[in-house]
Amino acid sequence: MNWDSFRDRDETSPPGDGSPSGEEFVELALRYLDGLTTDGEAVRLCELLAASSAWREQYVELCATRALMAETVWSAPLPMRPANERPIDAPAALPVEVSADVPIGGGTWFGRAWAGDLPSLPLLGLVFLACVAVATFAVDRVRQAWSEADRQTGEATIAAARPSFATDYVATIARTANCRWELGGGSTEVGSRLPTSEIHLASGVAEIVFDQGARVILEGPAYFTPQSAHAGFLRRGKLVAHVPPRAETFAIQTPSGVVTHRGAEYGLAVDDGGATDLHVFSGGVEVAVRRDLLSPAAGLAYGEGDAVRISARSDAAPQGIALDAEAFVRRVQPVKLEFPASLISYWNFDEQGGPAGDLVGRNDGALQGVTRTKGLVGRGAIAFEDRHGQMVNVGGGDGSFDFSQGITIEALIVSRWDGVSNLDADGHNYDEIFRKDNGQQLILLGLQYDGNQNRFAFPPGKQGHVLSFGLHVDGRYEELDMPLDGEEGRPSLAELTDGRPHHVAATYDAASGEKAVYVDGRKRFGYLYPSGAPLRMGGRRAAAIGNAADLPWEPFHGTIDEVAIYRAALPAEEIAEHWSRAQRGQGYFESAGPVDRGDAQDAAQAVVNGDAI
Repeated sequence: MNWDSFRDRDETSPPGDGSPSGEEFVELALRYLDGLTTDGEAVRLCELLAASSAWREQYVELCATRALMAETVWSAPLPMRPANERPIDAPAALPVEVSADVPIGGGTWFGRAWAGDLPSLPLLGLVFLACVAVATFAVDRVRQAWSEADRQTGEATIAAARPSFATDYVATIARTANCRWELGGGSTEVGSRLPTSEIHLASGVAEIVFDQGARVILEGPAYFTPQSAHAGFLRRGKLVAHVPPRAETFAIQTPSGVVTHRGAEYGLAVDDGGATDLHVFSGGVEVAVRRDLLSPAAGLAYGEGDAVRISARSDAAPQGIALDAEAFVRRVQPVKLEFPASLISYWNFDEQGGPAGDLVGRNDGALQGVTRTKGLVGRGAIAFEDRHGQMVNVGGGDGSFDFSQGITIEALIVSRWDGVSNLDADGHNYDEIFRKDNGQQLILLGLQYDGNQNRFAFPPGKQGHVLSFGLHVDGRYEELDMPLDGEEGRPSLAELTDGRPHHVAATYDAASGEKAVYVDGRKRFGYLYPSGAPLRMGGRRAAAIGNAADLPWEPFHGTIDEVAIYRAALPAEEIAEHWSRAQRGQGYFESAGPVDRGDAQDAAQAVVNGDAI
């Protein structure tokens, strides 16, 4: 389609009877600005703009009104577009062909000259402004209709909406709980600054504090854009917004309209079709629904206890619904780690770099030949590629792993072990999860294939692929070898190496004499020594995760996360709870209730007062 075909069809007013109505134009314009139009609808809107200077004038007024209400002009990338899509002002997104002789990038706006420097306006605005360059009298009429104060406000608003795409940071991540982000780039750590581009929170809850004092609690899954220090756009999902009375006016735009407030707390839920549910918890808000955006004075006011559903259709009035404060997360509690007294060392591998920090003890791990990868829970884990020398060396030669009354070793793993590849000279294959050597006083948890030997196995059992737990108990070193045969409640080799995360734990309790192996929260294998059988371990040799420090040809193949060592046997119910938390995306020691659906006033006041978060 060529723009020239429309250039001779300009009229001073919308078509009369038998022609498309003004309602169709407004609906298309609003849908376009919200990013909801199809290609065909965008082309149709171009046709209407080309056919009528009055509609072009109305479009200018619509853009200006939205800018004044939200105190922002749609900054690139557009809030209604997913972050991984081409920005709408890219040439490939043109809904019509623009001939070379159409002037684009010149004209006036509220008395200010511009020359192609409006990257924050939608492409349709650029195409439309080409028409304005041909019919400047329409713009002049709009400009003359504004008071001098309005003109200055409009100019300041538009100027404020022209920051660089990459450096316009307007908000900060203040708190998170079990968040999983899907972003094209940028940090999502607590304290990270957020630019004016869409973020996708796949799950969890995040608190975002805007520079002007407003606080937004975003609940995944949600698509949200911080548009400026004073405004945001919720394309889909749920949030709670809180603006203390002393803060400046703040606006949240959705596909259904714009909610403006100061000194209020409310929840918004936007469905896949763009309809918005508004629940006012305290204070009051003003709402301009889609059909009222050209007449801000016609906005609706709602107060504490009100709840309405706002349709994405411009011809539908808001409908009252029941207030449901419990449907929204209104406070994010920072995750608290609660460590038991028996815990000696714990590595969750969530650091961005450097050693693997021991969050409890003094055994920070040196990464040797391994790489960090996405966490099985949390942010990080360690990837092993079955190469000799790969390990996380956690030391322990200072006696920190010298226990006598009991022990627990637990870890989350994704194993790619097949038990037959990369055999050593004796025809064996070992994938160590944790090992500390000191002669016969060693500690071992790993996957083993000893052919038909299993010479340290006690009690003797099936040969072949096993999950082995070795300790020096009752005067001798022995390995509790659980066959991976899928029988009598034991996992099979295929089950344990299916590419999914699994929780493995091994315990010994000297008081009872019980030695046991757990997989995915359930005891799968065990042996009972005489009660009080002593445990001997320790020595000056180093311990390692994913290999043997002194025998570095037993590397793990897969991913290891959440490794913990205790000086006592954990109860079965606690091991089951750790697996349950891991399945929820939590670490073993995270508090069970990281979010609170209660009053948010105290947390909001702390943010406003500048208190530490």
